[in-house]
Amino acid sequence: MIWVLSFILFIFPLCASETSSILKYIASRHIHAYEDDNLSYEEAKKAIKHRKLRMTCGYISQFTERYLKENNIPCRFILFLTLDEWNDYNNGHSMVEVYQHDRWELWDIDQKKYFIFEGQRVDAKTFCTIHYMPYKIVRFCKDPILLKEDEDSWFAILTSTEDGQRDWYARVCQIPMIRENGILYFTSDDQDRKRIESYPFSNPLKYLTYEEFYEIFYPKSH
Repeated sequence: MIWVLSFILFIFPLCASETSSILKYIASRHIHAYEDDNLSYEEAKKAIKHRKLRMTCGYISQFTERYLKENNIPCRFILFLTLDEWNDYNNGHSMVEVYQHDRWELWDIDQKKYFIFEGQRVDAKTFCTIHYMPYKIVRFCKDPILLKEDEDSWFAILTSTEDGQRDWYARVCQIPMIRENGILYFTSDDQDRKRIESYPFSNPLKYLTYEEFYEIFYPKSH
C-alpha cells in the first residue's frame, strides 16, 4: 500500500487532492535523524518511495520546499533563531510556510505539527509572537517523530509533554528568517540585529526594516 501511495504522489504529483495531503505524506515518510542529510534532492525523492527519510529539520524542510515548488505550490523555507543563550545543539529550528486558504501557513514537517491561534493556522511571524498565548499545537501525522533508539534522548524527554513542546518552541522560534534565492531575510530591532548577524549561518543574511519585511513577505496582513 505504501509503494502505491508513493507512486501516485511522486510519479503523478499533480493528482494529489490538496497541498495538505502532500505535506502529510512527506511527514509520514520522514523520521528525525541525520543519515540522509547529505542526499541530493533527486536521491531523496527516490528514497522516499521505498523508506522513511532520516533527516534533520533543515534538510527535510528544504526537501519539502523544493518538492512543492517543483509542483507549482507556493512554499518557502523558514529558519528560526533563538535570542536566548546559544549552545551547540538547540539554537533554532526549520519549517516551511505554504500558501493555501488565501494565506501563509506554517508547517513543521520534522515534528509533524502545525499551529492554530484564534481559529486559524498561523504563519511564521505570528507564531513568534504567541508562545505564551493559548495557541493550539496540532499533530497532523501519527507516524513516529524519532527513532526508537532516540526515545530517551534529551529532546524526547524535553518535548514529551505539550508544555515541554511549548517551552521548546518558545526557545528556538524567536526570530523568523525567510529564505528567497539563497538569502535569509529577517527583521529585528537594532540591538538584536547585531547579535543575529554575528551567528555563523551558511546562507547570507539581509536585514529589512519591519515595514519592508511585512510588505514583501506578508503584504495582506501589513
